[in-house]
Amino acid sequence: MTEKVQKECKANVLGALWGDFQGNIYAFDKVNGDRITLSHSAYDFCLRHKMELEKLNYYAWAKFLESINEENLLYKVISKIETSLPERKPLDIFRKILFEEFEQNNCFYCGKKLCSTIIHVDHFIPWSFIKEDKLWNFVLSCPECNIKKSNKLPSRNFIYKIQNRNKLILKQFTSQDFVAQQFKNYKNYFLEEIKMELAIGIILGCCALGAGLAMIAGIGPGIGEGNAVASACEAIARQPESKGSVTSTMLMGCAIAETTGLYALVIAILLIFVAPNMLVNILINAVK
Repeated sequence: MTEKVQKECKANVLGALWGDFQGNIYAFDKVNGDRITLSHSAYDFCLRHKMELEKLNYYAWAKFLESINEENLLYKVISKIETSLPERKPLDIFRKILFEEFEQNNCFYCGKKLCSTIIHVDHFIPWSFIKEDKLWNFVLSCPECNIKKSNKLPSRNFIYKIQNRNKLILKQFTSQDFVAQQFKNYKNYFLEEIKMELAIGIILGCCALGAGLAMIAGIGPGIGEGNAVASACEAIARQPESKGSVTSTMLMGCAIAETTGLYALVIAILLIFVAPNMLVNILINAVK
């Protein structure tokens, strides 16, 4: 039954939605056909409108439950849906393990010495992303760094740092049952996906910077054309009889100078609208 539902959903839900949006929202994984990869724009949209999407999901879920259940079972249906989601649990046990057993006595982010009475346990990948409490995703931090980080992903340097820390834990402490259980389903692809997003961000930033630098080239032609026109006006004032030849020469020079600005405009348009998607696709294909 489960396999039949999965097959039908893949064809009539995921497949249909993919076709409706012409593959712009997500793509099917070529290696693992059961996985999909969100496009950068769709991923960014989901992050920016997370709360609204969750509310729409609750609404659709509630409508579905109303259609298949009797009225006496639908009392506070939205509350029942919300309580079915994972709940955040106390993190004292993780604080104790990281501080006492793994001797992580410094703030993961700023390196400041931690006071044993004031230690924050931080979800490295925010709770809103994965909704799971696992040791591999916890770090100890000072209150200032934890509050500053809030619900954001850390920078790339910290991603490498937590990867190395987790490798050390796996190497030295996997004999402990609790650690083995916490790392049972640990996959580096969570962190690899974050690194991918950072790489994409760098690509987009460099393209925007390149487009801005290209448009600076438009300043030169503007100054040159202004000087050419000014000189042409002076020449015609001195020798009115040469007006025709001076004007044609000026227009030819302005046209040639203008090509530089046009080339810069074309390059800027390519860097903004064409290069990002092309470079991101090259990166994704290279990783796969």
